[in-house]
Amino acid sequence: MNASWLDLLGAAAGGGLITKLLDRVWKLFERRWRSKKSAQALLDRHFDPILKTADELFGKLRSLAVEDFVSLRGYVEAEADSDAGERIELANLLYLFAQFWARLAILRKEGIFVALSARVPGARLVKFMRTLEARRVRIVERSFERIMGESLLRFRGGRWDTLTFGEFAEVYWGEGSLRGWFEPLEYLFVEAESPSVRQRILRYGVVLHAMLDTLDPEHRVSTRRPGYANKLTKQTRRDLYYRVFRVYLPFVRHVQGYLGSGR
Repeated sequence: MNASWLDLLGAAAGGGLITKLLDRVWKLFERRWRSKKSAQALLDRHFDPILKTADELFGKLRSLAVEDFVSLRGYVEAEADSDAGERIELANLLYLFAQFWARLAILRKEGIFVALSARVPGARLVKFMRTLEARRVRIVERSFERIMGESLLRFRGGRWDTLTFGEFAEVYWGEGSLRGWFEPLEYLFVEAESPSVRQRILRYGVVLHAMLDTLDPEHRVSTRRPGYANKLTKQTRRDLYYRVFRVYLPFVRHVQGYLGSGR
């Protein structure tokens, strides 16, 4: 009788342990499932807008690269000559950068409690975001990137959105502090006569190009465009290959397509 009671107690204890173990496993599974679901919902809302703004920006940077930044010189000189058309082109270039940064800012605001890395596309997007802000890639300091991006944000209809180009131009040339926040970016374009500054801008564009090809391989949202490896110096190609792609973005395929064969 005593042995039977001991067997029953042992079975009950073991059953309770197994139940607790299964309960923990289920809660872990449920937490991961919810995390993936939240990450997917966030990506569904923001993936396409981010890719579209990145595509617009890269398209402009590629155009500048192909023409060796000739038109950029006209944009900058027009500020002094009051050429309305050229001034609008400069404002548009500033807007394209800020619009892209604004979309990333919205993702950060809405995803503060969401683990984007729970999904592979989200994890890769996060790595590209960090790479674009890294010291070897960014074109202005991160604080200025963020304030320029956030200056375009407006809360409308229950969600975050960005200013249209017309709204931005009106505020940019109006009275206030907005234009002062864009001075580092505008100054970069003024200094684009310098080969080293042009290479900084081109380097940023190469990472954008890789981001579009990697996150939108079928180019469902973005436009399929060739790169501009022939505009990169040997040093820029080496830096991108060894200090950017191999360190931050090892999952990017066909890197030679962005950098050319000479390293």
